[in-house]
Amino acid sequence: SPNRTGGTTFNDGVVRVEAVFPEEIRVGEQFQYQLVVSNTSDSLTIHNLKLKQTKSEGLTIEKVSMERQNQSGQNESGKKESNKQESGDNKNAGDQGMTNEGGQTFTVSKLGPGESRRLTVTAGADKEGDLMSCLEIASYTPAMCIMARVVKPELEIVKESPEQANLCEIITVKYSIKNGGTGNIEQFTVVDDLAAMAQARAAPTD
Repeated sequence: SPNRTGGTTFNDGVVRVEAVFPEEIRVGEQFQYQLVVSNTSDSLTIHNLKLKQTKSEGLTIEKVSMERQNQSGQNESGKKESNKQESGDNKNAGDQGMTNEGGQTFTVSKLGPGESRRLTVTAGADKEGDLMSCLEIASYTPAMCIMARVVKPELEIVKESPEQANLCEIITVKYSIKNGGTGNIEQFTVVDDLAAMAQARAAPTD
C-alpha cells in the first residue's frame, strides 16, 4: 500500500530530528512526509537551524508547512493561526519562523529550550525506482541567555516633631521611612543631630 510509512531519528545531543517518510510513492502524484525538529536542551536557545535535503535526485519539493508542537508531541492546532506557516519554492516565511530556501534547505529561525516544530513537506517523485533522500543538520547557533532584574530603590524619610516645647518637657519625634522605588534596601542607620541642650531617649519602632 502506498500509505505505509517508515521513520528514523537523529540526535546530536542538542537537536533531535525525527523523520516519517512513505515506504512507497507513486510516480507523478503528490505525497507528504513529516520532520519533527526538537531542541532537547533545557537552557539553550537555538537560532537559525538549517536542515538540508541532500541526495534527493528525482524528488521535487513543492511546499512546506510548519506547526508548533507541545511537550506531549501533539500539534497545537487549536492555537492561533500564526502558529502554522507555509512556504513554497518562491515564498519566504522567514519573518514567521521558517524559510524554505530553494526547496532543499529549511531554516527554523528560533527554537527555545524544549520546543519542537513539525514540518510537513509536500513533494512529488518524477521517476520510477528507489528514491533516496538524506537530511542533514547543516548548521545552527546555540545561545544561552542570562537575566537580571534592574531596580531603583528610593528611600524616603519624613520627620515629625512639635514646633515648640517647654523646658524639660518630653517630646516625641517620629520618623517615617518608606522605600518608594523598587528592590530591597539593605540595613542602614538614620542619624539626626539634635538641637543644643536636647537629649535622646529610646523609643519603640513600628
